[in-house]
Amino acid sequence: MPHLVARPLTTLVIEDQDELNELLVSTIRSEGYVSGGVRSVEEYERRGASAPPDIFIVDLNLPGEDGLSFAGRIREQHPQVGIIMLTA
Repeated sequence: MPHLVARPLTTLVIEDQDELNELLVSTIRSEGYVSGGVRSVEEYERRGASAPPDIFIVDLNLPGEDGLSFAGRIREQHPQVGIIMLTA
């Protein structure tokens, strides 16, 4: 019987402040998770990911589409995805 190996959770940070984005991604990676960061919803959509991450960490106040609007759309499209909202 094959062993099932749990894959690490994937996260995506959407935060427009470069230093905070890099700090969050670095901290999440240091805990053993897979993480990446983008500066806006539009940047995330341009990348055209085939599957969403397990967890989105989204700034409330983003340039372009705001985090609350994005979270609503993601919740409709992917109800099982985790969403963490943050604001400075």
